[in-house]
Amino acid sequence: MLTCLFVILPQNTPEMPRFATILFCLLCVNAMGQPTYLLNRSYPEKWRYIDSLTKTFKHLSSQEINNNINNLEIWASEHDDPELSGELAILGFRNAKDNKPSDNDVKKIQDLAYTAHENNMPILEADALQAIGDYYWPNNQKQGIAIESYIAAYKIYNRYTPDEFPSKKTYIYTLGGAYYRYDDIDNAIKFLKAAVATPAPDTNILRYTTENTIGLCYRKIKNYDSSEWYFRKVYDEAKRNNDSVWIGIAGGNIGITYFYQKRYEEAKPLLEKDIEYGLAHRIIQNAAASMYILASIYYDENNIDKAKEIITNALSICESKPFWPKYPLAEQLYTLLYKIYAAQNDMRNAYLYADSALTAKDSVVSQFNSLSLTKAQEKAEFDQHKIEEEQLEISHLALAKKRNETVFFITSIVVMLFVIGFILRSYKTQKDTNNLLSKEKKKSEDLLLNILPPEVAEELKNNGAAHAKQFDDVTVMFTDFVNFTEAGERMSPQELVGELHTCFKAFDDILSKYDIEKIKTVGDAYLAVSGLPAQNPKHATEVVAAAIEIREFMRLRKEQIGNTTFGIRIGINSGSVVAGIVGVKKFAYDIWGDTVNTAARMEQTSEEGRINISDSTYRLVKEKYACTHRGKIEVKNKGEIDMYFVS
Repeated sequence: MLTCLFVILPQNTPEMPRFATILFCLLCVNAMGQPTYLLNRSYPEKWRYIDSLTKTFKHLSSQEINNNINNLEIWASEHDDPELSGELAILGFRNAKDNKPSDNDVKKIQDLAYTAHENNMPILEADALQAIGDYYWPNNQKQGIAIESYIAAYKIYNRYTPDEFPSKKTYIYTLGGAYYRYDDIDNAIKFLKAAVATPAPDTNILRYTTENTIGLCYRKIKNYDSSEWYFRKVYDEAKRNNDSVWIGIAGGNIGITYFYQKRYEEAKPLLEKDIEYGLAHRIIQNAAASMYILASIYYDENNIDKAKEIITNALSICESKPFWPKYPLAEQLYTLLYKIYAAQNDMRNAYLYADSALTAKDSVVSQFNSLSLTKAQEKAEFDQHKIEEEQLEISHLALAKKRNETVFFITSIVVMLFVIGFILRSYKTQKDTNNLLSKEKKKSEDLLLNILPPEVAEELKNNGAAHAKQFDDVTVMFTDFVNFTEAGERMSPQELVGELHTCFKAFDDILSKYDIEKIKTVGDAYLAVSGLPAQNPKHATEVVAAAIEIREFMRLRKEQIGNTTFGIRIGINSGSVVAGIVGVKKFAYDIWGDTVNTAARMEQTSEEGRINISDSTYRLVKEKYACTHRGKIEVKNKGEIDMYFVS
């Protein structure tokens, strides 16, 4: 819900030097013939002269630009200027990015970076590495490679002054923005501040973006004073330049910062102005985000009608746009609408938007988890690819040894020095990337812990499998909703799913207070157990305590919303079970045994609003809970069993 999300600037925007080169080179070809005066000139001389002519040429199509670049590249190669030829190859690659360059195009730039390194052309190598990073960055599943390339490029161009490398400011900003995207806020602030301090030929747009992103970084770590300082700096500069877009963006970000500090009256006019500018300039997502914040303020102030008016307008604007549904924003809008309708006691619409919010949230979590796992896997594959390349190079050296022992000796020394230099040079890069990989690994482990108990997840990670085990002292609880089918006929599918979610979430929250594992839900049934995988001497009393809380929650909910919720039966039994993982795809942790079957029978023979326990459980809890003996009751396939109601 940020008014201005930073962007990793593409390399073909007007403020980027590479696009300037395209325009000038084409102008040279069409107006002046072959640019012989560029041959073997220094990089900054070429760049400055090229940049001075960028505004004079704008009428060629992308295909015409590519054709001319290819001709210039061939011409530069024929005139023995590999640096100019390489820069033109990079320009052609960047210009083709929107048209999806082929794998051969990507490999050409990768080979160019390697050749530039081997032939001591560091500036060309840095530009090639940056181009590779810019190519992979928009692909979420390849951002690990992009960051590797950005860091490798930085270690080269950072040796030069801005006069020697005019693209330095933009490249540093791109690296800082990448760290922001990865939630590495310390490194993001470090590199973004370095970008602010680096001069550049054209700083206006990039200065706004960089300092605004620093403000977002500080706001993300709740350093609101520093955040406001940077947003205010952008805002004041935009006002001096009469830049209405950035007046709105920076003002909106100040307003959001005030919102987090509950400075509502100061936030409102800034948010309203941002919404006005955003809609006027068709920056719809930013405008909608500020509308959400403004509506949240009115909701907090109990001005429900005003909040509803604003958020409904935001939703109607977004739903007509191609980007919708944008799930993080959709989750925010739907959730606030759910609260608003609930506050107005319009429960039908409240449940409808609660279901929509839940769907959007699940999509966000699913996309995030998928992206995190993909990034970690992609990073590991990339490292393996580098290892294989190094091993191939070593094999070639071994073959050279067989041909000539003397050459091998000399080559070995050279390789040793190269490896030492490479290790020293890449140490910090590896440290940074290892930190990123550690973060992605933790996200993957957290996802696993959401599926399995911690002990089982650890066994699965260490051994690649988790074996089924018997646990002798456990207590199993089943719950089931009464007349669920009839309730489903009274309620819409959205209402039914929404109410199930509300109840089961409450059950999850109750279980989290005790040493109890939720096993699964099947339809409207809920299964949980205590005493595994870690032993719990209080397994029976804790399960009964949780059952009493669940019963009380459902009783109060029935009083509040009547027939739009359900009655509940609860059954509990104690004994031994076998527990383990089922399946290899979409696996699940489950329990089996006679104890589980008897617990199910306890639930089936219970009554609405009652907790029915077996004799084995009663013997474990009778000193703590008052129980009423029901006598021996016939159970299918079990005969007569002593049962007790917990009072």
